[in-house]
Amino acid sequence: HRKPDFTTIYIGLIAERKQIYSLIENRVEKMWNDGLVVEVKNILDMGYSPELNSLNTVGYKETIDFLQGRIDANTAIELIKQNTRRYAKRQITWFKKNNQIRWFDAFKDNLLKNILDFLNQKIESFVTN
Repeated sequence: HRKPDFTTIYIGLIAERKQIYSLIENRVEKMWNDGLVVEVKNILDMGYSPELNSLNTVGYKETIDFLQGRIDANTAIELIKQNTRRYAKRQITWFKKNNQIRWFDAFKDNLLKNILDFLNQKIESFVTN
């Protein structure tokens, strides 16, 4: 296995759990209000089986349960939020295993400047070494 001719720089954005959960809450509400139910209904109306792996994902599976009368709208929305939070937690855990990632707080002032400063330092160290 040949070593690449370049160095990879990993940058990650992180936030406090409370902030992430707030973003998830807002995103799920927006998805629901912007037509998630219509989108899923259209997919099912085209003949796609609700058993497809691609429809057994966060958001789709809860919406299918709603459309099939197994749960009400509020329950569907709350389940989407809960399952999205769990998914986000798993993603963070997975990415945290990579010690090469340089993490930046997504809500900190001067986020872009901090990232650019970090990149400039990396570039300088590559050029001088």
